[in-house]
Amino acid sequence: MESQKKPVRPSMEEDLNNCVQIFEIVGLQFFSLKSIADKNFMDRPSTGRKVFVIVLIVVITFMTILFLSKNDRINTKNVTAKNVVMFSIRNFMNVGLIFVVCSSIIQSYLTTHKAKIYFKNVKEISKILENEFGVVSNFKDIRNQTWKRFLLSFLFYNIVHITNGIFTKDLQDFLNKSLGIIPLLYLWMFTFKFVFHVKLINHQLKTLQKMLQNIFKYQPLKIIDAVNIPQISIIKPMKPSLDLLRHLQGLRKIYNIIYANSILVNECFGITILVLLCNIIIALTVCGYETFIFMLGELENSKTIETVSIMIMCISLLIALVFCCQRTHQILKRIGATLNEMECDYYDLLTSETREFLQKFYLQLSHQPVIFTAFGFCNINLAMLGAIVIEIASYQIILVQFYAS
Repeated sequence: MESQKKPVRPSMEEDLNNCVQIFEIVGLQFFSLKSIADKNFMDRPSTGRKVFVIVLIVVITFMTILFLSKNDRINTKNVTAKNVVMFSIRNFMNVGLIFVVCSSIIQSYLTTHKAKIYFKNVKEISKILENEFGVVSNFKDIRNQTWKRFLLSFLFYNIVHITNGIFTKDLQDFLNKSLGIIPLLYLWMFTFKFVFHVKLINHQLKTLQKMLQNIFKYQPLKIIDAVNIPQISIIKPMKPSLDLLRHLQGLRKIYNIIYANSILVNECFGITILVLLCNIIIALTVCGYETFIFMLGELENSKTIETVSIMIMCISLLIALVFCCQRTHQILKRIGATLNEMECDYYDLLTSETREFLQKFYLQLSHQPVIFTAFGFCNINLAMLGAIVIEIASYQIILVQFYAS
């Protein structure tokens, strides 16, 4: 009796689409993954979506400008160096806020084709795991984890913003802070979208690492009658195979696709991530300076609450960006260590062709690592976080000197 082949996952498109459909609602994605198997999936966005993105940009820009127009203006009767500096920094931060909001929508629209290629590659990886290793990709867990993170972070965002709105002087101030929800919400949504794509790549890299460990985990210490024991998968029983090199080639093919996806992520998010990081640095610099003024007793309490809320949001966004990308670096190091361990522990059991392949795979990890950058200016990792902290501290010293003058 012929055994039936189990599909990759009939609901793969639905599980992935449930993760990203929130981005469609807010205008950060302009296609549905339900049609990923359709031959017209790679087409450009429809006219209706084009009209939607134009209307959305106009509305968001108008509300953002209205929000920023309510901010304090410089007092021409008391022009000092510290007032001019703070006025310039705040307005530069406001311009950056408008740019990030508009850029996140425009870049999402312009990179629609690349985003579709990204998800087609995700599906291709699932096919390779199924056909060559008998491993079924479980996107249901990714969907549940994504929605859990979304709800928790959205709850945190609202608690911070509502707390800021409670301490308002009058109705006008409350309306001003209410308008500020929209641009700040887009900062958070764009960051969440980037983190989702990075975590999906991390999930695929972890699967690759497990498969590499699994190939050699149950290898015999001695070769008896030139026949190897069939490999066993810790994720799902693997199809019996005597061709170890073929499995390694399949895993390297998966890595090539993951590497291509990391490049697509950098292209789809790069410019906006760069501007977002610059805006976070400026915002934290302003918050630090205002905290210094508060310690001197020259800042009112309502302004202090607003400063603290902005500081909390910026720090949370920065930590989310840095640590998810740092996680990628840690997984790559474990994959490299696994390859090195394979070659050392099973050197006598491997053919020369297999040893050469492992060496090339290890070199590829070194020369083509999966990294995420801010439009190529810097890698997003803990080193960048340390540089940002030092940079903000330097700016604080300069601003304190201006205050003293």
